[in-house]
Amino acid sequence: SILDAKDLGLLKKPHFSYAKSQIPQDLEDMYQKLKEGDAYITITPEYNHAPCPGLLNLMNHFGSSVFSFKPSGIVSYSAGQWGGTRAAHS
Repeated sequence: SILDAKDLGLLKKPHFSYAKSQIPQDLEDMYQKLKEGDAYITITPEYNHAPCPGLLNLMNHFGSSVFSFKPSGIVSYSAGQWGGTRAAHS
């Protein structure tokens, strides 16, 4: 599946801080897709020496257990001389 951070907009509070019956449906759908994933590839531009804010907003709203012990990769890019390296390392 392809997940896009812009599909959720600006999130108000993390998935894990809602009561189970109060989780917004779009947030729960994204959580289920992340939980079911076998691996992750993150693609991001470099923005101010870091990944883009939309991606960070998305990832910070799910507990680390959603991503734990699964293979992952980072693809980052930049017009600058470092080619996105700083985004991948932050």
